[in-house]
Amino acid sequence: RVDLFKPRQSISAQTEPIWNATHPSWEDELQLLLPARPARPPLISLQLWDADVRKADELLASVEYRLPQLSAGHLALTLRGHGGLPDLPISCDFEFDAATTKMLPPAPTPAEL
Repeated sequence: RVDLFKPRQSISAQTEPIWNATHPSWEDELQLLLPARPARPPLISLQLWDADVRKADELLASVEYRLPQLSAGHLALTLRGHGGLPDLPISCDFEFDAATTKMLPPAPTPAEL
């Protein structure tokens, strides 16, 4: 699953897990409420988690990123691997809609996790 939130706050948006997939890809649209016209561009956090049934989910990779002050755009970011896992390049689109930020989830490129 992919979590999207403002750092140091609770999760604001989350995809559903994709079960039994080595190279998952999400087509979900996530929405994150942000203040309209903030003094500085908003800082967001993306986290990639595994989904386990019998044990706690594990954080696989994450990144914090300050959104540019644009009405819409495309991001190419790198999620930093945790626990010895490799970094994971991702891409997503965003658009500001009044006080709501919409982000399409990251589409991981093939990588061994």
